[in-house]
Amino acid sequence: MPSINDTTKQLLVSVILLTLACVLPYLNAIHGEFVLDDIAFYVDNNSFTADHNLARFFYTSMWEHSVLHSKEDVLYRPLFMVVMWITQTVFGDNVIGHHLFSISLHLITTLLLLTLLRRLLPDTGWIPPLIGALIFAVHPVHSEAVAWIGPFGHLLITALLLGGLLCYIKHLETPTWYWLSSSAALFTCALFSGEIAVVFPLLITAYEYLHFRRLQWRRIALFWLILAFYFAIRKLVLTQSIPLSFDSLTAWGNAFSFAIGYLEQLVLPWPQFFYLTVPPGGIITPTSGILAFLLIVGAGVLTRLRLPNRTVLLFGLSWIILALSVPILAALNPSPMFALRSLYLPSVGISIFIAWATAVALPKYRSTVWATIILIVIISIPTTWLANRDWLNNFRVYEKIFSISPNASGAGATLAEMQEKQGSLKMAEKTLLRAAEYASGKTSKIDVYSRLGLLYGTQGEATKSSFYFEQVINLDPKRSSAWVGQGNNAWTRGNIKAALDNYLRAQELDPNNQEARHNASLAYQMLRNR
Repeated sequence: MPSINDTTKQLLVSVILLTLACVLPYLNAIHGEFVLDDIAFYVDNNSFTADHNLARFFYTSMWEHSVLHSKEDVLYRPLFMVVMWITQTVFGDNVIGHHLFSISLHLITTLLLLTLLRRLLPDTGWIPPLIGALIFAVHPVHSEAVAWIGPFGHLLITALLLGGLLCYIKHLETPTWYWLSSSAALFTCALFSGEIAVVFPLLITAYEYLHFRRLQWRRIALFWLILAFYFAIRKLVLTQSIPLSFDSLTAWGNAFSFAIGYLEQLVLPWPQFFYLTVPPGGIITPTSGILAFLLIVGAGVLTRLRLPNRTVLLFGLSWIILALSVPILAALNPSPMFALRSLYLPSVGISIFIAWATAVALPKYRSTVWATIILIVIISIPTTWLANRDWLNNFRVYEKIFSISPNASGAGATLAEMQEKQGSLKMAEKTLLRAAEYASGKTSKIDVYSRLGLLYGTQGEATKSSFYFEQVINLDPKRSSAWVGQGNNAWTRGNIKAALDNYLRAQELDPNNQEARHNASLAYQMLRNR
C-alpha cells in the first residue's frame, strides 16, 4: 500500500505527464485561424457580443445568433452559446486565446478521466489509470474537436459528464442529496451544451447494474426526468423535433456506414475522414470492414471470459457503444455529416478499456506493455500534429474536404474562389471541373457552372464560358447573372448587339442587377457610335 507521500508524488507525476501530453500535440494549432462556422459566429457577427442579454440563448435556436440564422438543422445549445459568448467577449479575434481555452478544456477533461480511472481501478496501482488517460490525451481522433475553435462544446460536454459520473459514484458510496444533485446539475448543463449528452442516463444505468447487479430506479429516474424536461423545452423553443428518417433504407445504410467508419477512426485514426459530407464511395473500406469485424468479435470473446476487473471491461465497452449511438443515429438526418469531433466522448470508453487491459497485462508482460504504450504515444503525437495542419485556415480546410469528398461541390466552388484570389487560375479550373463532374443537385450544378463561366470569361475564353453559362440557363432560365455572363462573352467576340440583348434580358429578370444596367448603357454607346 503506497504511503500518502508516494500517492501525492504519483499524482503529481501523472498531472505533469498528462499536461505535456495535452499541450504538445496542439502547439502547431495555436495560431490556427477561424474556419468554417467560426466565421459566422466569431468574425462576421458584430451583434453577438454587443447584446449582453444571455437569456436570449435559452429561448432561441443556436443558429439565430450567427449569420447562418436560416440554417435548416436547428440546434438547441444555450449553455454552449453562453460559454461561446464569454470566450468571444474575453478573447475577441485573438485566436491564440480561443485555442488555449480549447486546450485547457482538453486538459481538464483528461484529468477528470484520470480521476474516474483511479476510481474504477483502485487496486491496480497508479500506472494503468495514467496510461488510459495518456492515450486519451494524445489520441489523434481529437484533432477536429481541439484544433478547430468552434467544436469546443464536445470538450465541455465530456468534462461535464465525467464530473457528473464522478459525483454519481460518490453518491453511491455516501448516499447524500448533495452528490446526487451535483450529478444532476452537471448532467443538465451538459444537455444544454449539446445533444450527445442524452446518453448519460444510459451510462449511469450501465454503471450501476454492472457494479451492483441491481438498479435503484428512484435514483436513476431523476436523470430520465431531466432528459424528458430537456426534450420538452427543446421542442417548445424550436417548435420541431430532431428530423430523423427512420423509414429510409438509405438513411439506415448511412448509419451502418457511419458506425463502421467511427469504429475505424477510434482505433486507427489515420487517414482521417473529414467534416462536412460523406465521401462519394461511402465510409466503409476493406480495412474498416475487417477491423470492425475483428473488434466486434474480440469484444464478444472478452466479455465471455472470466477476467480480472471484468466489470470495468464491460463498462468501457458499454461506454463506447452508448456514446457512439448518438452520432450514428445522426446519420438518419436528411443531410448526414460524418463528424470526427463526435468521437471525443466515445473515446473515453477506449481509454477505460486500455486502462483495464494494462492492469490485466502489466504483472506478466511489463516490458511488452511499456514498449506498446511508448510506441502508441510516439506515433500519436506527430499524427495529431499532422491532422492539426488541416485546420490552420479555411484554404486548408476546403482543400482537405474536397480532396476526400469531391461530391461536396459547395466546398469545391469555395476552394476555387480562394485559388482564384491567390492567382492560381489553373488550379481553380481543375477544382471546378472536378466539382462539375461530381455535382448532382440542381443548386450545386448551377453554382459550379456559374463559377466556371466566370473563370473562363475572365481569361477571355468566351466559347468555354458561354458553354457553362448556357448550362446554367438551361437549369434556371431566370438566372440574371448567367445572362450577363453571356452578354460579356458576346462582347468579347465583338457582337455588341447580341451582348445588349443579353444585358436587357438580365435586367428584365432582375431590375436591380446593376452590372446588367451598366453594361447595357455601354453597349448602347458603342452601337450609337457606329
